[in-house]
Amino acid sequence: MISFTSARSKNVVAAAAGAVVAGACTMAATPADAGPARSPYAQAAALVVSNGTLLQAKGIAGVSKPSAGVYCITFTDSRVEAQEITPVATIATGPDTPWGTVVHLATDPTESCGRADNTVTAFTGSAEGLRDNAFYITVP
Repeated sequence: MISFTSARSKNVVAAAAGAVVAGACTMAATPADAGPARSPYAQAAALVVSNGTLLQAKGIAGVSKPSAGVYCITFTDSRVEAQEITPVATIATGPDTPWGTVVHLATDPTESCGRADNTVTAFTGSAEGLRDNAFYITVP
């Protein structure tokens, strides 16, 4: 546990934490705002944070998040056909990631993503059910 000896220290930490939260809440979930993903041999790659925001992206047109633990991923290149690819994903672990959290991918149209064509659906969660969690996805 962190302990502070002065009120000034507490105020500085509270202000810094508020700035971080405010910054996280104002991030747009668009690929234009995302930094490039360093995957020179991949057709597409991304780091998707738990709220659906892209932090790094290559070849990803967008990510929508219709419900908890569900992410709908579309691609910039129309030649990347969801039903013809073999995407790979892994959970991006952090201090709030519970043990046993997994990510599953569906390349066929799903009800969760409105049966949209050419969309990969990512499901994150655990045995307890769907839960928002950051993950990496790569399309080799």
